[in-house]
Order: sequence, then structure tokens, then C-alpha cells
Amino acid sequence: MDIPWTKEQVAEMAALEEEHRIVKEKMEEQQEMILKIEELDETLKYEKEMRDRAFEELKKKRKQLKKEGRKYKLWKEGRGGQIEKDSESDESDQKSDLENKDSSDESDQDSDSDSEESSDDDSAPSSDEEDSVEGDEDQDDEKKNGDGGSSQM
Repeated sequence: MDIPWTKEQVAEMAALEEEHRIVKEKMEEQQEMILKIEELDETLKYEKEMRDRAFEELKKKRKQLKKEGRKYKLWKEGRGGQIEKDSESDESDQKSDLENKDSSDESDQDSDSDSEESSDDDSAPSSDEEDSVEGDEDQDDEKKNGDGGSSQM
């Protein structure tokens, strides 16, 4: 006993099916939009996290550079602060070299005055005079480099 559908009922059913299809398509579009929004949100979170990490890393590097800058400034001013252990040993070696040169220059001058009186041949420089010339070259290097003779760092 099937009751036959009237033309009005068939038309109404067709309209409801069409409306259902349209609503379903819109829901699918909305779901796609939601997925895109979630994907973009995740991307933004990731980018923010990476930016924050990079910022923190830059802050650490800046802090480290400031610390090294203070150490260098103190070291340069001679008030302490140690950049490298090698630089300290180089500096002490240079001081001892300068002290040795000063003491050898004084003894060279004494021996030069004695040798001038005793010898008439002044054309060839003695080995003592050659040493003092090399010392002058070292002082010139210090002035040019402006680093107290530590040009080999």
C-alpha cells in the first residue's frame, strides 16, 4: 500500500534535498576553512616560538659580548680582566724582554765608550751596536701597531 506522492510533496522533497546538499557543501567549506585556520595558527605559533628562541639567543650573545667587552676594556686599561691566558704570558714575556734590552743597552753604552777609546776602526758596527738597532726596530713596531708590541696575537 504505497501511497502515491503528490506533485507538491515530490517538489517539496526535491527542494529539501537541494537545501540539504547546499548546507552540506557549506559545512564542508567551513570545515576546510577551520582546518586552514588551525594550520595557520600552528604556523604562527611555530614562527613565534622560533622568533622567541632567536631573540633569547641574541640576548645571550649580547650579554656574552658585553661581558667580553668589559674584560677587554679592563685588560686594555691594565686593571685586570683576562681575555686569554696566552696574552698574559705574552705580556710578561714582553716586559722581561724590554727589561733585558734596557739592561743590555746600558751595558752596551758603557762598553761602547770603552771600545771607542781603544779602537780606531769605527767603520764596522760591533755586535753590541747591531743589538741596539734591533731594539729600536721593535720600538718602532710598537708605535705603528699601537698595541705595545703585541702584534703577534
